[in-house]
Amino acid sequence: MISGIAIFLSEIIITVVTTKVKGEPFSVLFFYHNMSPLAILMAICFFKYFISLQVKGSVFSKFLTVVGSCTFGIFLVHWSPFAKHLIFPFLKQYAYSAPLTYTLVTIGAVLAIFIGCAIIDYVRQKLFKLLKVRKLCDIVVEKAGKVFSKVLKIKKESE
Repeated sequence: MISGIAIFLSEIIITVVTTKVKGEPFSVLFFYHNMSPLAILMAICFFKYFISLQVKGSVFSKFLTVVGSCTFGIFLVHWSPFAKHLIFPFLKQYAYSAPLTYTLVTIGAVLAIFIGCAIIDYVRQKLFKLLKVRKLCDIVVEKAGKVFSKVLKIKKESE
C-alpha cells in the first residue's frame, strides 16, 4: 500500500515541479491515463496489498464487501465522457497553483470521485435488485438462446 501511495504522490510532485519549471505540467497522459505505466504499477501495488489484507471485524468486512462490489461501477462512472468533462477541467485549473494546494486538491478530488461514484453504483445495485433486473436478464438470455438454437438448427438443415 505504501508503494502505491508513494507512486501517486510522486506523480503529483512531478506534475507540480514541471509546472513550476516549464510552465506546464509534464505529459498528463503519462501519469493519469488508465494505461500509463505508473497507473498500472500503482494498481498492482494496491491489488497486492488488498489481496494480503486480513480483515477482522464484521462491520469493516461488510464495508469492504460493499465497496469491493462497487469498484467496477466506480471505474465505469468516473471514466464516462460526462465525468471526464467535469473532472479534468476542475483539476486543470489547479495545475498552476501552489504545490500544497495542488496536492490537497488532487487527493481531495480522488476521494470525492471515489466516494461519489461508489454512491452512484451502490444506488444502481439497490435499484437493480428492487426492479429484479437480474431476473429480467435471465429471461432475455433464455429467450435469445432458444432463438439462436433455432437459427443454428435451420442453418444446419439448409446445408
